[in-house]
Amino acid sequence: MYQWWVNLSIFLKFAIFLGIVFSNPINMEGYCVKCRAKCEMAGAEQIEMKNGRPAMKGKCSKCGTGMFKIMSPKDAA
Repeated sequence: MYQWWVNLSIFLKFAIFLGIVFSNPINMEGYCVKCRAKCEMAGAEQIEMKNGRPAMKGKCSKCGTGMFKIMSPKDAA
């Protein structure tokens, strides 16, 4: 008997694998207040602030402190 959920679970595992392999990490540089230098953000993600402006949120790759960078609308596109 055909069990559709077996094929679905295989497909989902494969889709997750492809998402991990082919995902484009965002390389963003920002100012770390703790290091007092420009550092690359680890795990950077683009967010939208309450006023609608785009921003990047991540952690410092050297010390792990939270970083936040406000971007212009044309840089976000």
